[in-house]
Amino acid sequence: MHLTGDGYKVYHGSKNEPGPKMKKKDMEPEELEKAWIEAHFVNFLDGMRSRNWQDLNQDILEGHMSNSMMLLGTIAYRTGRKLTFNGQDQKFVNDKDANKYLIREYRDPYVLPKEI
Repeated sequence: MHLTGDGYKVYHGSKNEPGPKMKKKDMEPEELEKAWIEAHFVNFLDGMRSRNWQDLNQDILEGHMSNSMMLLGTIAYRTGRKLTFNGQDQKFVNDKDANKYLIREYRDPYVLPKEI
């Protein structure tokens, strides 16, 4: 998804085929919010219900990568320094302090296993 100050454009798949696009000036704020919710949240829930990843507007890896960039930036901000992230290992290079931010401490009974 490419966001600009006046709207957005969506691209699908590895070939970046054009998908839906929208200009803010063409829609009321309520319509814009509804379209965004349907394009993302409703589609995600529908995909979970169908258990078919092909029903999703985007591959789940795209969501992971997009979200990870923001989270890694937040970790760099919190540590106050430049960090090097190894995408293959999904950990920061030689930085135990920064790696602590990659998972939170859970409380019982909402504990995740160390290996998934």
